[in-house]
Amino acid sequence: MKQRANHSRNTLTALSVFLLGLALVAGSALGQGGAPPPAPGGPPGGTGNPWQPGQDGSVPEGFLEAGSSPDGAIALCLVDWGTSSDPGKISAPSGEGCWTIKSGAVELRTDYQVFVGDDNTFGWAPWQGDLPAKAVETGAFGNSNPKYACRVNHVGQVWIPGKFRANKGDCQYVLGPNGANPDGTITTSTQFEVLVSH
Repeated sequence: MKQRANHSRNTLTALSVFLLGLALVAGSALGQGGAPPPAPGGPPGGTGNPWQPGQDGSVPEGFLEAGSSPDGAIALCLVDWGTSSDPGKISAPSGEGCWTIKSGAVELRTDYQVFVGDDNTFGWAPWQGDLPAKAVETGAFGNSNPKYACRVNHVGQVWIPGKFRANKGDCQYVLGPNGANPDGTITTSTQFEVLVSH
Protein backbone atom coordinates (compact mmCIF):
# COMPACT_ATOMS: atom_id res chain seq x y z
CA MET A 1 0.00 0.00 0.00
CA LYS A 2 2.83 2.38 0.91
CA GLN A 3 4.52 1.73 -2.46
CA ARG A 4 1.22 2.37 -4.30
CA ALA A 5 0.67 5.63 -2.38
CA ASN A 6 4.17 6.83 -3.26
CA HIS A 7 3.55 5.95 -6.91
CA SER A 8 0.28 7.93 -6.89
CA ARG A 9 1.95 10.89 -5.22
CA ASN A 10 4.75 10.88 -7.82
CA THR A 11 2.21 10.70 -10.63
CA LEU A 12 0.27 13.66 -9.24
CA THR A 13 3.49 15.67 -8.84
CA ALA A 14 4.54 15.00 -12.43
CA LEU A 15 1.05 15.90 -13.65
CA SER A 16 1.12 19.18 -11.66
CA VAL A 17 4.49 20.10 -13.11
CA PHE A 18 3.21 19.34 -16.63
CA LEU A 19 0.05 21.45 -16.15
CA LEU A 20 2.08 24.31 -14.68
CA GLY A 21 4.35 24.24 -17.73
CA LEU A 22 1.33 24.36 -20.05
CA ALA A 23 -0.05 27.36 -18.16
CA LEU A 24 3.23 29.23 -18.45
CA VAL A 25 3.48 28.55 -22.17
CA ALA A 26 -0.12 29.65 -22.72
CA GLY A 27 0.42 32.83 -20.72
CA SER A 28 3.51 33.64 -22.75
CA ALA A 29 1.64 33.05 -26.01
CA LEU A 30 -1.19 35.34 -24.92
CA GLY A 31 1.24 38.06 -23.92
CA GLN A 32 3.43 37.90 -27.02
CA GLY A 33 2.10 35.55 -29.63
CA GLY A 34 0.01 37.53 -32.06
CA ALA A 35 1.40 40.97 -31.37
CA PRO A 36 3.30 42.31 -34.40
CA PRO A 37 6.32 44.53 -33.84
CA PRO A 38 5.47 48.24 -33.66
CA ALA A 39 5.46 49.95 -37.04
CA PRO A 40 8.17 52.50 -37.76
CA GLY A 41 7.11 55.74 -36.21
CA GLY A 42 4.84 54.11 -33.64
CA PRO A 43 4.74 55.59 -30.17
CA PRO A 44 6.62 53.77 -27.36
CA GLY A 45 5.09 50.39 -26.66
CA GLY A 46 3.78 49.91 -30.18
CA THR A 47 0.27 51.15 -29.35
CA GLY A 48 -0.61 51.83 -32.98
CA ASN A 49 0.54 52.54 -36.48
CA PRO A 50 0.64 56.31 -37.10
CA TRP A 51 0.99 55.89 -40.88
CA GLN A 52 -2.28 55.99 -42.78
CA PRO A 53 -2.71 55.70 -46.56
CA GLY A 54 -3.23 58.73 -48.76
CA GLN A 55 -3.47 59.26 -52.50
CA ASP A 56 -3.58 62.08 -55.05
CA GLY A 57 -3.15 64.83 -52.47
CA SER A 58 -5.59 63.49 -49.87
CA VAL A 59 -4.76 63.38 -46.15
CA PRO A 60 -6.59 61.45 -43.40
CA GLU A 61 -8.28 63.11 -40.47
CA GLY A 62 -6.05 63.71 -37.49
CA PHE A 63 -2.83 64.11 -39.45
CA LEU A 64 0.07 65.65 -37.57
CA GLU A 65 0.67 69.24 -38.64
CA ALA A 66 4.38 69.01 -39.38
CA GLY A 67 4.61 72.40 -41.05
CA SER A 68 2.77 75.46 -42.21
CA SER A 69 2.58 77.79 -45.18
CA PRO A 70 0.43 80.72 -46.29
CA ASP A 71 -1.80 78.14 -47.99
CA GLY A 72 -2.39 76.11 -44.81
CA ALA A 73 -1.04 73.14 -42.90
CA ILE A 74 1.67 70.80 -44.20
CA ALA A 75 1.52 67.08 -43.41
CA LEU A 76 4.38 64.62 -43.03
CA CYS A 77 4.22 61.86 -45.65
CA LEU A 78 6.19 58.71 -46.41
CA VAL A 79 7.04 57.19 -49.79
CA ASP A 80 7.89 53.50 -50.11
CA TRP A 81 10.47 52.73 -52.81
CA GLY A 82 10.49 48.99 -52.21
CA THR A 83 13.93 48.61 -50.62
CA SER A 84 13.78 51.93 -48.78
CA SER A 85 11.38 54.66 -47.76
CA ASP A 86 11.67 58.43 -47.36
CA PRO A 87 9.71 61.10 -45.50
CA GLY A 88 8.45 64.12 -47.37
CA LYS A 89 5.76 66.79 -47.29
CA ILE A 90 2.27 67.26 -48.58
CA SER A 91 0.26 70.47 -48.49
CA ALA A 92 -3.05 69.68 -46.84
CA PRO A 93 -5.66 69.37 -48.09
CA SER A 94 -5.00 70.54 -51.64
CA GLY A 95 -1.56 69.09 -52.39
CA GLU A 96 -0.85 67.05 -55.51
CA GLY A 97 0.93 64.31 -53.60
CA CYS A 98 3.99 63.65 -51.45
CA TRP A 99 7.03 65.72 -52.34
CA THR A 100 10.22 63.96 -51.30
CA ILE A 101 13.84 63.49 -52.35
CA LYS A 102 15.44 60.37 -53.79
CA SER A 103 18.98 60.02 -55.11
CA GLY A 104 19.48 63.77 -55.23
CA ALA A 105 16.29 64.52 -57.20
CA VAL A 106 12.89 65.92 -56.25
CA GLU A 107 10.12 63.32 -56.59
CA LEU A 108 6.36 63.73 -56.50
CA ARG A 109 4.45 60.56 -55.61
CA THR A 110 0.67 60.27 -55.68
CA ASP A 111 0.60 57.12 -53.53
CA TYR A 112 2.01 57.54 -50.04
CA GLN A 113 1.29 57.34 -46.33
CA VAL A 114 0.53 60.21 -43.96
CA PHE A 115 1.65 60.55 -40.35
CA VAL A 116 -1.31 60.75 -37.97
CA GLY A 117 -0.93 61.98 -34.40
CA ASP A 118 -1.44 64.87 -32.00
CA ASP A 119 0.70 67.30 -30.05
CA ASN A 120 0.19 65.32 -26.84
CA THR A 121 1.91 62.26 -28.33
CA PHE A 122 4.44 63.77 -30.73
CA GLY A 123 6.48 66.92 -30.89
CA TRP A 124 9.66 68.47 -32.27
CA ALA A 125 13.06 68.78 -30.58
CA PRO A 126 15.86 71.07 -31.76
CA TRP A 127 18.94 69.50 -33.35
CA GLN A 128 21.93 70.13 -31.09
CA GLY A 129 24.53 67.83 -32.60
CA ASP A 130 23.03 64.53 -31.39
CA LEU A 131 19.86 62.66 -32.27
CA PRO A 132 17.25 63.67 -29.65
CA ALA A 133 15.96 61.07 -27.23
CA LYS A 134 12.79 59.36 -28.47
CA ALA A 135 13.34 60.41 -32.07
CA VAL A 136 10.63 58.77 -34.19
CA GLU A 137 11.65 56.51 -37.07
CA THR A 138 10.02 57.83 -40.23
CA GLY A 139 11.60 55.82 -42.99
CA ALA A 140 14.30 53.25 -43.56
CA PHE A 141 17.07 52.15 -45.85
CA GLY A 142 16.87 48.38 -45.95
CA ASN A 143 15.84 46.67 -42.71
CA SER A 144 18.35 48.10 -40.26
CA ASN A 145 19.02 51.76 -41.09
CA PRO A 146 16.26 54.02 -39.81
CA LYS A 147 15.55 57.50 -41.14
CA TYR A 148 14.08 60.40 -39.23
CA ALA A 149 11.86 63.36 -40.07
CA CYS A 150 12.97 66.94 -39.54
CA ARG A 151 11.53 70.36 -40.18
CA VAL A 152 13.04 73.76 -40.95
CA ASN A 153 11.74 77.23 -40.14
CA HIS A 154 12.30 78.67 -43.60
CA VAL A 155 13.09 82.42 -43.53
CA GLY A 156 11.27 82.61 -40.21
CA GLN A 157 7.87 82.33 -41.89
CA VAL A 158 6.98 78.72 -42.65
CA TRP A 159 7.85 75.31 -41.23
CA ILE A 160 8.77 72.74 -43.90
CA PRO A 161 9.27 69.03 -43.09
CA GLY A 162 11.98 66.95 -44.71
CA LYS A 163 14.43 64.16 -43.91
CA PHE A 164 17.29 64.23 -41.45
CA ARG A 165 20.67 63.19 -42.87
CA ALA A 166 22.77 61.83 -40.01
CA ASN A 167 25.99 61.66 -42.05
CA LYS A 168 25.80 65.38 -42.80
CA GLY A 169 23.99 66.65 -39.74
CA ASP A 170 21.40 68.55 -41.73
CA CYS A 171 17.75 68.57 -42.77
CA GLN A 172 17.09 68.12 -46.48
CA TYR A 173 13.72 69.31 -47.74
CA VAL A 174 11.84 70.39 -50.86
CA LEU A 175 11.29 74.12 -51.23
CA GLY A 176 8.23 74.78 -53.35
CA PRO A 177 6.72 73.95 -55.72
CA ASN A 178 5.15 77.26 -56.57
CA GLY A 179 4.47 79.42 -59.59
CA ALA A 180 8.08 80.49 -59.98
CA ASN A 181 9.42 77.06 -59.08
CA PRO A 182 6.97 74.42 -60.38
CA ASP A 183 9.32 71.47 -59.85
CA GLY A 184 10.54 72.30 -56.35
CA THR A 185 14.13 72.75 -55.21
CA ILE A 186 16.26 70.61 -52.89
CA THR A 187 17.33 72.73 -49.94
CA THR A 188 19.29 71.94 -46.76
CA SER A 189 19.68 73.54 -43.36
CA THR A 190 21.73 72.81 -40.24
CA GLN A 191 19.15 74.62 -38.08
CA PHE A 192 16.18 72.29 -37.68
CA GLU A 193 14.02 70.18 -35.41
CA VAL A 194 13.55 66.40 -35.27
CA LEU A 195 10.24 64.56 -34.77
CA VAL A 196 10.09 62.91 -31.32
CA SER A 197 7.53 61.11 -29.18
CA HIS A 198 6.59 62.40 -25.72
